Formats: sequence, structure tokens, C-alpha cells
Amino acid sequence: MKVNEIMAALELKHPGEKEYLQAVREVLESVEEVYNQHPEF
Repeated sequence: MKVNEIMAALELKHPGEKEYLQAVREVLESVEEVYNQHPEF
């Protein structure tokens, strides 16, 4: 999972939505390691 690429795309779609973007980043970062170890999830 490439969190920065996902976030860049979301920032283009939702400019100015700081709280939304922060929440998404936190969730992605929290599951990134497990997802990278088990991408079938």
C-alpha cells in the first residue's frame, strides 16, 4: 500500500478537507504494515 500516493489523489479530490484527510491518513497508516504483509486482505 502506498499511503502517500493514495493521499495525493484524495487531496486533489477533496481540497481543504483537513479533518477528513487527516482521518484517512491515520487509518491508512494504522493498517499499512498488516496490509503490506497480507495484501489478500
